[in-house]
Amino acid sequence: MYSDLVRGQTRASSQPSAQEQTFYPILLNLRGKRCLLIGSDPELRSKAARLERAGARISTLAASDSPGDIDGYFLVIASGLSKAANSAFFERASRTGVLFHAVDDPARSHFVHPAVLQRGRLIIAISTSGTWPALAVRIRDRLAELFGPEYGAFLEGCASIRARLSELVPEPALRRAACYALVDSNVLERLRAGEPLSFEMFLEELCKPFGIARKK
Repeated sequence: MYSDLVRGQTRASSQPSAQEQTFYPILLNLRGKRCLLIGSDPELRSKAARLERAGARISTLAASDSPGDIDGYFLVIASGLSKAANSAFFERASRTGVLFHAVDDPARSHFVHPAVLQRGRLIIAISTSGTWPALAVRIRDRLAELFGPEYGAFLEGCASIRARLSELVPEPALRRAACYALVDSNVLERLRAGEPLSFEMFLEELCKPFGIARKK
């Protein structure tokens, strides 16, 4: 009976209904962008911290019922407002090109916040499209056990050699293969074990499988 129900749901969900909201996943560059937080919900503090790490220029309002307060901002997040206020801000934002998000009110939002796991430059975002955020959080917690701090260290090493990559491996196909070979090497395991890997060691690992001579 349960399997029949699941099969029925699968068939029904294969084509999104008019009421179903779908999203386009992106990562925004907010460096230098003006962002506004409206409300006094403690949850906004974590969002403010993430915006700050992204280089955004943050302003805050304890409360507001004036849609014009969002004019000139790139992105606005509101929490604790009434449905009527969310609607007014959402409509104003839609007319003026401002990205607006009302916490716990996805119907009056241009985007939803995913659960985020970050390891340095590695960002893994998980979303249930606003349906059940608690599941996204649990999935993030499970992924945290698989992707430890070594992934951040690995990407720092990769960033350090990226400028040399085209010089060392000019052929695009070979360069692509070298990138995958580095990812598939034992470097991540060595970092997980606490071994410090230098710029030179990263270059060595990149070049070794292909017999590429490193230029000093």
